[in-house]
Amino acid sequence: MAKQGFTVRMASHDKDLIGILRLQHENLKDNVPDKSHGFVTLAHNLELLKSMNQEIGQVIAVDDETDQVVGYALSKTISMRDRIPLLRTLVEKLEKSQPAGLDLENCYAMGQICVDQPYRGSGMFQALYDCHRRSFASQYSSVVTAISASNPRSLRAHQKVGFRILATFDDPVDKWHAVIWDW
Repeated sequence: MAKQGFTVRMASHDKDLIGILRLQHENLKDNVPDKSHGFVTLAHNLELLKSMNQEIGQVIAVDDETDQVVGYALSKTISMRDRIPLLRTLVEKLEKSQPAGLDLENCYAMGQICVDQPYRGSGMFQALYDCHRRSFASQYSSVVTAISASNPRSLRAHQKVGFRILATFDDPVDKWHAVIWDW
């Protein structure tokens, strides 16, 4: 049974960002023994998260009792591509393939989404994305992200929210699905 009792909000101080890093570390692909439950691929650092948070804001879920970060959905502006190699690759692939319906000038990128194991199945994944739409729909018409092809659980969850595949590409790390969610 999934744990309940969480609040979704924007990250507001360093404690929140440090909580993201803790949860991210626990769920990195190399740290997760059973990959079928999902994983995250990229490791961020506090300096980059602070920069991302100042530029666009980060959505988190905190436990109602402990105020500990138990979920997050990172966001990045397309202009941050020079600081994040996978984002640069994603944008380059999308610019090259020019999929129908994509306006890179009017979208932002999801950096990563993660739900702590006890909260999976609680509706947190959807709640994190609902907060994204409420927070960013007035500024952007869509959000793009890259999902590891070796993480089908994540792809299914994103498709359930409303994402659709635009393209598939390889980089030195993995094979990726470029996906978009139009509001």
